[in-house]
Amino acid sequence: MDSARLAIAGHSQGGTAALPGLLQDTRFKAGVLIDGWPDSLTTPTQTPVLILAAGHEQWTDGERGLWNNLRGPRLAVNLRGAEHVTPSDLVWLAKGAVKTGSMGPEKPIAAIRDYMAAFLDTESSGPTPGSLAEGTVCAVPRCGRNHREAVTPDEARAAEHKAR
Repeated sequence: MDSARLAIAGHSQGGTAALPGLLQDTRFKAGVLIDGWPDSLTTPTQTPVLILAAGHEQWTDGERGLWNNLRGPRLAVNLRGAEHVTPSDLVWLAKGAVKTGSMGPEKPIAAIRDYMAAFLDTESSGPTPGSLAEGTVCAVPRCGRNHREAVTPDEARAAEHKAR
């Protein structure tokens, strides 16, 4: 384990708990909040933060306040067609009994894995050619600068190539 490259991540209430942990422990070099974060952030931070939302239709005033207090590198990704429980074990433990959204369970899990890897790699060593964090997703001005919305990484790449 490389203690100089520690990050903290959490889903739902775990995401809500991850942000204060990020603020209180300087060993964490980045944070990932998976469809769960506090409605506000009173202490601005320079630490890089990735926000992964599942099917958000609109950002609340509190969420915009949180976004504005993230002063370091930040990226928000909305996985349209995903549901809040999709990144949890519940979709696998109760297969078919849990609403996963139009993306199903596999695509959001793959997207979360890819976005997290790209973000954390970028924050620890800089972007690599063709990485998701290098800008191969479509910008959507919902949250402010550096907000991204994509259905899946493959579809985002295709949209980026089409825009070229």
